Amino acid sequence: MYSVHPQFIFSEEFCSLSVNNLIEIISNDDLDVKEETIVWEAVVRWVQHSREDRLHHLPSILPHIPFKLLTSDDMAAILEQPLVRDDHEISEVIRNVLQRAPLHEPTERAVHPLQLQT
Repeated sequence: MYSVHPQFIFSEEFCSLSVNNLIEIISNDDLDVKEETIVWEAVVRWVQHSREDRLHHLPSILPHIPFKLLTSDDMAAILEQPLVRDDHEISEVIRNVLQRAPLHEPTERAVHPLQLQT
């Protein structure tokens, strides 16, 4: 079972993963994260580490993010994330992916902002 710890997401090691290694980790069925939003945050952090070189990979990474497990509140926060909001092409790709994902009602959990610092 893969386990992605929040501290790993912010490590240099995570940010230096190749796109193929990133996809391998986030698409593994045994990925063990406390909240599904952690996967999205990890991808955003990875892209932002070298935005000019990595932004074009985002459309191929998106199908591997478990959006179907996110709540409607999570999805709304994703659409407001600057990486999405400021890039029309990425925004359209994510909107299409989110439209195909079933919505889950929010459960009682701590507020977890999806916006990472840019």
